[in-house]
Amino acid sequence: MLYINTFISLWYNLIIDRKSNLQAGQELEADVRVRIKDKCIKNALNLIVLALLQDRPWGLSGYDFIGLIHNFFDIMVSPGTLYPILFSLQKQGLVHVEFKGKRRVYYPALKGKKNVEPLIDCFIDANNQLNEFLRNIPKRSEEPSQKIA
Repeated sequence: MLYINTFISLWYNLIIDRKSNLQAGQELEADVRVRIKDKCIKNALNLIVLALLQDRPWGLSGYDFIGLIHNFFDIMVSPGTLYPILFSLQKQGLVHVEFKGKRRVYYPALKGKKNVEPLIDCFIDANNQLNEFLRNIPKRSEEPSQKIA
């Protein structure tokens, strides 16, 4: 449920955010598109971390996560963004950590392995609902009497 609420609040912030430099009737500018993409990816980092660990049972360090996220999504995630997420997942029992020298290596915990697929399905369902909602918003050029089904 946390992931759905987080996802919905992300989209609400993207649509309602008064700070963005969207101008009526114009296409999104490149920097705004990048900002939206960054927000979407960073908001899903909990799930991304769990999914990355699912395919890599040998474990990953924080540096590994940052590199993989950059390669997959072409965004840079700072340690200040990533490590609180890793700590939170560890506290929830979804990942466990071992110290190897100076490095912390994160592994999928048994609880995390069992919960990743349902969390991904939940996230996909929420994303599909949101996409459907956004596709059905009447365009400004359409009649205002049209309603969302």
